Amino acid sequence: MTRSELQLVPLATASASGRSPSPTRAGRDAAAVVAITALAFLPALRNGFVEFDDQQNILENPMFRGLGPGRIGWMFTTFHMGHWQPLSWVSLGLDYTLWGLDPLGYHLTNLVLHLTSAAVLFLLARRLLSRAGIPSPGVDAGAAIGALLWAVHPLRVESVVWITERRDVLSGLFVLLALLAWIQPADRRSRLPLTLVAAVLALLSKGSAMVLPVLFVVLDVYPLRRRPRGLDLLPFLALAGIGAAVAVVAAGTAGAISSLATVPPVQRIAAVMFNLGFYLWKTVLPIRLQPLYAYPSLTPSAAPPSLPPSPSTLPRSRRRSGLPRQARSWRPTATRTSPAWRGASSRRARSSRSSRGPGWWRRRSSSSSAC
Repeated sequence: MTRSELQLVPLATASASGRSPSPTRAGRDAAAVVAITALAFLPALRNGFVEFDDQQNILENPMFRGLGPGRIGWMFTTFHMGHWQPLSWVSLGLDYTLWGLDPLGYHLTNLVLHLTSAAVLFLLARRLLSRAGIPSPGVDAGAAIGALLWAVHPLRVESVVWITERRDVLSGLFVLLALLAWIQPADRRSRLPLTLVAAVLALLSKGSAMVLPVLFVVLDVYPLRRRPRGLDLLPFLALAGIGAAVAVVAAGTAGAISSLATVPPVQRIAAVMFNLGFYLWKTVLPIRLQPLYAYPSLTPSAAPPSLPPSPSTLPRSRRRSGLPRQARSWRPTATRTSPAWRGASSRRARSSRSSRGPGWWRRRSSSSSAC
């Protein structure tokens, strides 16, 4: 073997083993993820407004209707129902401008946002798997499976098909975009500005986006395997602090903040640990999903009186619900956002139809349950 051949062998081997995944295949996989997710959630377009915060946020709230200066000012200053979510209000105001109070448009926007998030998650997972050293043939398949499992998971139902949860799908999209921008090479000039813009938009949509700095550090450690830079994180830590402070003030206006005397620090820590384990368990085994969860020390009878009457409490629905006796006073999360409780709209006439919801639930509504 000649010297030139010896030099070419490692180059050819590296090219064959380190070849990046095919962009064409990636496009097909992303399209498949979006298409399957759309089919799963398409029945949500027939839903109406839910008598569980949709009444107070949409049907009985004239302040979000339109995008005039007065309305925009209200959106950026209100703590309506304990939340500061100006960008979410702007998106709902745009929906009203286009659709009025027809719930179809609001559900369509939620669905489009969720489908976009699924595509962005596929791109994010694809790059992370590649950086983690996964062989090329498995990168696209792994990213597609991961994105699809997230997109059609039963825990997504509440956020996607409940109009009030616009803040979830909107902030989730910007969080994913922020992560996608953050994992760019550290020396790329556009990395930090793009990440910062996405982080600001995420916080304007929902305060829970304050966790972004933690996610950045986790990704830097693995799979990016690079040392976190304090100067890079500094603006995001400042944003997180501001977002946390505003969220506390907003929640306090709704009476959602308990004093230390009422809930001691030990109980607060225990509640956080319980929530982490609880939602991890629901992610692994998404059964007996409910519209409202009580801590173990509480019972269903101690639930807040604002919980809307569920069709499952009616004799006819109870006989057909198929739920265990101890769960019949609740409805699954999917039903919380089903057509069972409808606002005044032209879609009321269809409330007697039964429909299949995303995934594993059959939802049935009757004219007697329409409000």
